[in-house]
This record gives sequence, structure tokens and C-alpha cells, in this order.
Amino acid sequence: MEGKDFYHFFADGRKAESFALTECDFRYQFNLMGICSLLSGATVLSFTIEETHPHALLHGTEKECNTFRTLYSRRTRWRSSGPGNNRSKAGIDFFLIKVQGDNYLKNVASYTIIQPTKDRKGIMFYDYPWGTGPMYFRSDRYIPPWLLDNEGNKIAATMFGALSTKRQRMVSRTVKLPENWLIAGGLILPENYVDVKMYEGIFSTHNTFLTFTSLGKTAFNEVRKNIALKVGLTVNDSDALDYSKKVAMEMYQTDDIRNMSLVQRIELAQEIKRRYHLSPRQVAICTRLSESDVNKYVF
Repeated sequence: MEGKDFYHFFADGRKAESFALTECDFRYQFNLMGICSLLSGATVLSFTIEETHPHALLHGTEKECNTFRTLYSRRTRWRSSGPGNNRSKAGIDFFLIKVQGDNYLKNVASYTIIQPTKDRKGIMFYDYPWGTGPMYFRSDRYIPPWLLDNEGNKIAATMFGALSTKRQRMVSRTVKLPENWLIAGGLILPENYVDVKMYEGIFSTHNTFLTFTSLGKTAFNEVRKNIALKVGLTVNDSDALDYSKKVAMEMYQTDDIRNMSLVQRIELAQEIKRRYHLSPRQVAICTRLSESDVNKYVF
């Protein structure tokens, strides 16, 4: 049986300056975390949605977490392709990095929730409404921001099964959620699927959690370095194709990708990824492989 691990899920914010521009965008991406968790089998431990990209900490098998990534990417692009929607989201790339080492796990777990505070939004991560920061090491008396309206009044949660068909579709589109999942203000409540106990277990104590969420920029350098390596250099598609042809000539004395075998194209994909840190989308374009095959055999 395939073992389960922790994975850092994120997107390259340089590709979509308005990933979440309106409140409707934020609601869609917020709910998408729960939908993708349900459909993939991957467990969500934490996440933050920002204007340009999301961050999340997942737990599951490699297959489950890759399925989560694929579903999230596909459903983000589906929504952005319709009339009147911002098509810049259609080109955004989503990534997974396997998390190894207890200290690094604590850093990633912190990194995935402190983004609003770190990016100087003037809000503490435990008050930010578009992430799970409000869920950890809190008393039972605390009311999270998604259960309060703009006037500070508490919003009543309703089970998904009790909603009308029209309201169900507004929340989850075509996906049928479990009947007992709680919905409030059109949001799929994170308590339905976020494993708070597992997240808190990473830190064990309130004090350790406070320490790691208070670390400065230097402490997160390794996280940023790994993100940069995964995302790749800032290379446009035209240059990426030129690099690919150059490597193909070195390896096979031809730059005609169409006449290469599947094995040769996979080998070429692995080599250009190693040399130039191209994104999965760019590797797929350069080698005429599907992006799903690139993620399976190369990344």
C-alpha cells in the first residue's frame, strides 16, 4: 500500500495577478479546497487563499495529492474560461512539494497560514477569513470569521442535505457533498474536512506553534528556495522551446520531437526539467507530452 506523506500545495502567483479579485472569487477558491479534498481523498491540514495564489498543506498518498492538484487546477481553469471571467487564471500553474523533516514540516505548516500577515495586509492570520489560520489552538468559545456577517452577527450553519437543489449547486456546482457537511453564508465550512488535530500535532504545544508562526523571513528561506526550484526560472515559452531543441540535439541528434519515441520524450522532459527548472506546463509543451504524464513521470 502506498504510504502517506505531507505535501506543500501552491501556485505560481506570477502567472495570475488576479487569481482571487472579487469576493465571489475568494468564495469559489475557498470552497474548492473542500471539494478537491472530498474528490481526491487527500486531507487538508491548512490553507490560505490570497489575491495571486493559494498555499495549502496536504496529507495523503502521492496519487491522492496529485489528484487534488489536478482537480484544483482544472476547476480553476474551467471557471476562468467562461465569458466575463478573468482569463489570466487559466494560465496559472499549480505545484506539489513533498515535505521531509520535522523542522521543515513545522516551517511549511506555519508558512501556509501566515501569508496575509507576512504580506502586510494589516490583519493577523488568525482573523483572516480566507484561510484556516483561525482554527488552531483556539478555545471552544472562539467564533471563526466565516461564521460572522459584516455586522458581527453570528451566521447559522445548515447541513448541505437540507439546502435546496439550487442552493446546493451554488455552493458546490455539480459536486454532491456529504449530506451532513455544514454550510454557512454559501461557504463550505473548513471544519467539515480540515484535520485540525493532525495540524496541531505537528507542533504539539501552543508555545511551539507561537514560536514557528512568529519566525522572520530568514527562517522561511528554505521554503522559498524550494518553491523557486519547483516553479522554475522565469523563462518564456519561446525560450523554453529553444532550450528543449538544443538538449534534444545533444541527446538524440535531432530536434524533431514528433519523430521521437515516448521513452525519448520522457527522457528529454526529465533532462530539461533538471537543467532549466521549467514548469510542468512548459515541459509538456516542449516534449508533446500531456501535463498529467509530465507530472507522473517527471515531477
